[in-house]
Amino acid sequence: MNTGTYSINVTKTDVPDGETENHKGWNLVANPYASPVDWLTESGWNKSNINDAKYIWNPSADNYTIFLGGIDPVGINGGTRYIPSNQGFWVQATGNGTFSINNYCRKGIMTSTPDYYKNEMIDYPLISITAHIDSLQDETLIRFIRNSTHKFDRNKDAIKLFSRGKKVPQLYTIANETNLAVNTVPDLTNNMVFAMNIYSGSSAYCELTLNGTSNLEDIEDIYLYDNFEKKMINFKQSKTYHFYYQRNENPDRFLLLINPSNEKLQEISSESYYNVYSVGKQVFVHQLNSEIGNGELLISNLMGQIIYRTNFNNYKFNFSINNESGIYIIYIKTNTEVFSKKLYIN
Repeated sequence: MNTGTYSINVTKTDVPDGETENHKGWNLVANPYASPVDWLTESGWNKSNINDAKYIWNPSADNYTIFLGGIDPVGINGGTRYIPSNQGFWVQATGNGTFSINNYCRKGIMTSTPDYYKNEMIDYPLISITAHIDSLQDETLIRFIRNSTHKFDRNKDAIKLFSRGKKVPQLYTIANETNLAVNTVPDLTNNMVFAMNIYSGSSAYCELTLNGTSNLEDIEDIYLYDNFEKKMINFKQSKTYHFYYQRNENPDRFLLLINPSNEKLQEISSESYYNVYSVGKQVFVHQLNSEIGNGELLISNLMGQIIYRTNFNNYKFNFSINNESGIYIIYIKTNTEVFSKKLYIN
């Protein structure tokens, strides 16, 4: 049967109409051997032109399993380090080049492929959350690992690849407008906020679960905020949250707050036409309906001095403030209303 080294060309097309980075570079490749192969065999792969993540379609779950290699390997939705014989899988190219495999990757016939990260000790903080609709589910991860960034990190983050199933929930976080299934950020700090989105092709009752595979030893509190229901829950204590998902609703539904102060909880949970919050020096503005708004945003210090001004024409945007840490006043002016809110920027 097949043996030796196999090389496959991978491409990343620069689409002229401005296609997002999430959609570029996807290539369908396969295990060419009549045996399983191990994604973590360093000497067996040439992954220099791809992100170190593999995506295998699981038809029974109507969703993708994902396994991310690199220094800190991890899998979600049942993704493992192993690829069955002749199995096709997706990879995302970082540029045009080759992707190759050799005999060192090959393994003997295995009766099972256990989920790698669930059987190994995780020595960094990790949050695993699963969305459930009936028997269908989707998992997303947030990891806190040094030498990573808040942007997309090759071999540390995994892009969200969406299922085309109409009933399966799709759960993911956002980093710099990139949809992520695995979101790896630097050291754990207080008052961290993550936008967590959910999407499904059908209306249904849904459940979010904080999984037992999470490593919460260094995480004091996790709060979940539902933008639509205006509910703030202590997710670390309750572990589950039930809600109704309406088909075609705005996916920007949830915020995940890590070790928040009382001021941060009050800041986010205050009801308004806008949801405004900060993550470090970044300020995020979400209009709480799906209509695109137009208006002007101003930020002043407590002395009334304007330190930032911008016009906006979208219901969701963010920007950076380079001033000193402290309390500032956010003003949003539209043709129909004036909104203001105190915001602590650290």
